[in-house]
Amino acid sequence: MAINLNDYERSEHSQNGEDGIIAKLVEVLGITGQTFLEIGASDGVQNNSMALIERGWRGAAVDMSPRNTEAFKTRLATAGKLDDVQVVCGRVTWANAPKLIAQMKWPRPTLLSLDIDSIDYYVAKRLLDDGMRPDIVVCEYNPFLGSDPITVDYAEEFARYAFQPEFGLYYGASLNAWKHLFGTAGYQFLCVDTTGVNAFFAAGHLPVEPLSGLAFAYTQTFTAKYRLTGEELSAALLNNASLRFVDVLTEDVDTIARAAMHKPS
Repeated sequence: MAINLNDYERSEHSQNGEDGIIAKLVEVLGITGQTFLEIGASDGVQNNSMALIERGWRGAAVDMSPRNTEAFKTRLATAGKLDDVQVVCGRVTWANAPKLIAQMKWPRPTLLSLDIDSIDYYVAKRLLDDGMRPDIVVCEYNPFLGSDPITVDYAEEFARYAFQPEFGLYYGASLNAWKHLFGTAGYQFLCVDTTGVNAFFAAGHLPVEPLSGLAFAYTQTFTAKYRLTGEELSAALLNNASLRFVDVLTEDVDTIARAAMHKPS
């Protein structure tokens, strides 16, 4: 009988049930490496790496907020874990992602967690193109981008509420865009969490056949906040004529990112 990953959701430090799903994946997939890279790591109170750190994992935690990274360092020092985690303050972009990897103490992470509410797809593609192949990937997806394999337009200084002030839902990539990207790199889609925030992928060489889980969900935080259905929020986003949606099957995201970097300010 297949293992339903959503049955194992629990939160020790994660926003939703990610900690439980990750722990179950590490167990059933026979993961032996214990290194991570979390981009969008916040302050360590609520993220996907703190529970792993408490279990002896080492890795890099990246966040663009100086307040978050200093708070994370303080928390790690208190726990005696500061030497186990490379805390980096900065905005990760398509342009600087390879430099980030070059500076990492553990450049081949077992687990990648990505949640920056912006140009996530461009960053992930650059990491994969640079040779990163974690066993497990946890990435935020944007269900309101619908079923097409699309992502947002590229901007180095991305701010989602600047693009869609009413709802702030112009960010990230659709689930099918992620399936395309990781599928071409040999990954298998596993599930999303029940609150509709993160998607989980495993490297193709791992035995994922006995695993199952939820295939799709709208993000409950937003449907509750705006008191609208997922379909209504999706329509408000996709029907906004002022926004550009990039089809990752037909458009070259590297060319888009490169061109955006060279636009006159």
